[in-house]
Amino acid sequence: MDSLNSTQILLSGKDIRAMVGIVSEVAANQGDHPEKKRLLMDSLCTLVQADSWSWVLATKVEPGQQPVYTSVSSGGFEDGQFSKLLVAQEHVDFAKLTEPLARGVSRTDDQVTLLCDDYDPGDFFAGCKSHHLWKNADTALPILCYRPVPNGSVSGVALYRKYDGRPFNLRHAKIAHIVLEEVPWLHEQGWPWSSAMRVPELTNRCRQVLNLLLEGLSRKEVANRLSLSEHTVNDYAKDVYKFFGVHSHAELISKFRVGA
Repeated sequence: MDSLNSTQILLSGKDIRAMVGIVSEVAANQGDHPEKKRLLMDSLCTLVQADSWSWVLATKVEPGQQPVYTSVSSGGFEDGQFSKLLVAQEHVDFAKLTEPLARGVSRTDDQVTLLCDDYDPGDFFAGCKSHHLWKNADTALPILCYRPVPNGSVSGVALYRKYDGRPFNLRHAKIAHIVLEEVPWLHEQGWPWSSAMRVPELTNRCRQVLNLLLEGLSRKEVANRLSLSEHTVNDYAKDVYKFFGVHSHAELISKFRVGA
């Protein structure tokens, strides 16, 4: 992480004790990987005053290519907010925003964590075509953390604040970087690999429908979110079901949550 490596950032004793406490509590938790991730991220959000978070398995892409999210967990979002954010992040502009992060990951096998000032120093976001989608989701650019994991994929974590909230600072990024660096097992385990690794084969629209269905939305709600007819969404959903060999919404969610 360039901004952290080049700047001396002193964390307080209170910060350090809180970070150790979070990692220790997660390690001692007897739940499954999704529960451990939720505990970690909810605690980290409290520590850095983030409003919400997402944790994804993503394909490792070359700089400038659109990142493809193959499995998603999230927390802290208000009703409908995360589905709107997913639409914003499927826009081609997100490839431009994540290019510096992709370059960092391509140069190293280590974790890379960046503030929005690091990956958007020219303020491309303010004038990009997808800006209104982020505003509609009431979400500002996040702290982004990418960590290479097996199968050529990337574990990606994002910490968000509301659209009009104060920006994160270097202290927040440093805390997030260290805490997430101390839980390598959570980055590498607990993913539905067999299902997730096939998601890049889907079309962009099918991925959008898939992600919203995995959020638990009905087909009618998906249609409203994507400004499509319910009939069109039904066709996309049928394609998704056939692709993954399932026959119901519940089976689809189980395949990605449990890896069935």
